[in-house]
Amino acid sequence: TVVQSDELTFSLVGATCTVLGLELDKALYTFGRHFVTFALRSGNALLLKSQGATLHAFLANINNLHAHLERDHPNARFPFIESKYDPDQDVAEVTYLSVRSGLKPLVTGVIEEVGLRLYGVNVHFEEVPVPEDLTEAGAAGHAASWRISWRPRPGGPEPLEKLAAGAPQLPKMSFPVLHSAIVDMMRMIRSGNFLDACQCKPEAQKVPTEVTEVAIAGDSDEELSMGRSDSIRKANEVQNRNGMPLEHI
Repeated sequence: TVVQSDELTFSLVGATCTVLGLELDKALYTFGRHFVTFALRSGNALLLKSQGATLHAFLANINNLHAHLERDHPNARFPFIESKYDPDQDVAEVTYLSVRSGLKPLVTGVIEEVGLRLYGVNVHFEEVPVPEDLTEAGAAGHAASWRISWRPRPGGPEPLEKLAAGAPQLPKMSFPVLHSAIVDMMRMIRSGNFLDACQCKPEAQKVPTEVTEVAIAGDSDEELSMGRSDSIRKANEVQNRNGMPLEHI
């Protein structure tokens, strides 16, 4: 992963606003919504949906999601989200804290799009004062708090295909397809002819740890119903067929 400096990123955002004639807050809000659809189109629907069956459960698990992503992106600086759900009023009190300033519109765009695409709800934000210990951070644009409510959207979640007719789909590979490709690759590597041509000897092979992460990344109904237990079973089948030690499952 290539990590760009914040200065370069914000310069790009500023240039985009200038060229398109957009206000900064509007551009950040739009990017936040686009980021969610990009993640879904990239094959991460199951990863996002696994964070909770409701929007308030998703909000409560965002920090866990960031911790998961941090394993692959150790240099990333994720924000901290605190969410407290009030079941009597069916609202969530959400506090956002980041090392970066001025990104509140991006956060509202992300949450609004998650509600629309994953949970079929229209989200309403009421900004409220930040906790007393975050007053200074809030004044500097590093923190914000909202009272978030939602209402069911007629028709349920908005399908991705309605975003842009004819828009090209991003390349993605489902877990079953990737699993099959890994099995074929290991069979080829272990074949005598391949090893002789490479002038190398077989050594203990390990299934890449990424296989466990791909197992929770997908956006089809078939993949969503697979579940973790089925993923473990398929991974164990690979181990039994090829005699490979399997870790981190």
